[in-house]
Amino acid sequence: METTNFSKLITVPVALKGRSNYLMWSRLVKNTIGRLGLWNHITDDGPEPVAKEDEEEGDGKTLAVAEEKRWVQEDLMVLFVLHASLELPIHEAYVHFESPKRLWDMLHKRYGNKSNISRVFDLKQTISALKQDGEDLTKHMGKFGALWSELESLRPNTTDEESLIVRREQDQVFGLLMTLDVATRM
Repeated sequence: METTNFSKLITVPVALKGRSNYLMWSRLVKNTIGRLGLWNHITDDGPEPVAKEDEEEGDGKTLAVAEEKRWVQEDLMVLFVLHASLELPIHEAYVHFESPKRLWDMLHKRYGNKSNISRVFDLKQTISALKQDGEDLTKHMGKFGALWSELESLRPNTTDEESLIVRREQDQVFGLLMTLDVATRM
């Protein structure tokens, strides 16, 4: 296999700020790293050891040196992309991670909670308050579309009766919260 050219390495156009932009950030990171052909560094722990030609089969398996060096080099490139795409406070909290897979998993656990009810509320509130206010229609539609897409990814369509009941109850709570003064909500 050929070595990945470092000049192909590009940065992610959006920095991770936290839960508010995790979904967009994670998609852009996946596109960036996937474009480089390195997504397996996020999904895998590394190549399995292979037997050298002059070794006997069995317990004597070792990882070929060239393959190991290539994996380590690519792993560091992916780690660089991840670290470079984090806002400073998040970067400082996670700079000690030396594996892109472990860093990705931790960031997903911390910021990518798919059932994040508070993020759903924030999105519904933002959509509800969104006004064109003289802004170009295309730009306004882009903002609306981005918010709506994120909301749909957090709450995909369903016909499951239990899920629909839970969502109806959540929507009632959201409706009430949106009518309250900010001081009352806290």
